[in-house]
Amino acid sequence: MMLGRFVTGAGVGASTQIVPVYLSEVSPPGLRGTVNGIRRMGYVVGCLMAFQLCGPLKDANMPDGLVYFYFRMGQLN
Repeated sequence: MMLGRFVTGAGVGASTQIVPVYLSEVSPPGLRGTVNGIRRMGYVVGCLMAFQLCGPLKDANMPDGLVYFYFRMGQLN
């Protein structure tokens, strides 16, 4: 479990540095800031949507909250 968390953390950390550099290299010079701004706005809007979705699910009448929701959905009954 700890090794998986380390590998995942390293991958996510590396991608947060590599993706903006790659986008800056492949985009035309006049659009570099715009392309990276759109990428950043997509990230922020995605986080906002995730938080807005989790708020109502947190207050739902489920025994163990989201953990129960996610694992129960994966079971075949």
